[in-house]
Amino acid sequence: MKLKKITFNKTTFFLNSALEFNLIVENGEYIYFNRLLDIRAWGDSEKEAKKAVCFSFLAIYQNYYLEEDENLTGKAKDLKNILHKLIKTII
Repeated sequence: MKLKKITFNKTTFFLNSALEFNLIVENGEYIYFNRLLDIRAWGDSEKEAKKAVCFSFLAIYQNYYLEEDENLTGKAKDLKNILHKLIKTII
């Protein structure tokens, strides 16, 4: 799955480039993962797993993108920089 737009609740992110997620099905669970952002989201259906991806992206945005640099570790700052390059517009 490639996402160029991610929406959860009332927040929509438009991305500069498509974010690719790989899908595996294991023991009846659908699991999407993305290595760049270290997202692993799952659900009982593909639709539920995609919703979990959107929730996870919003959580990463809130926990890293919005955080002050002095409160972040080196790896967390790297993730924040990736998000700044990835996110084009937020509505």
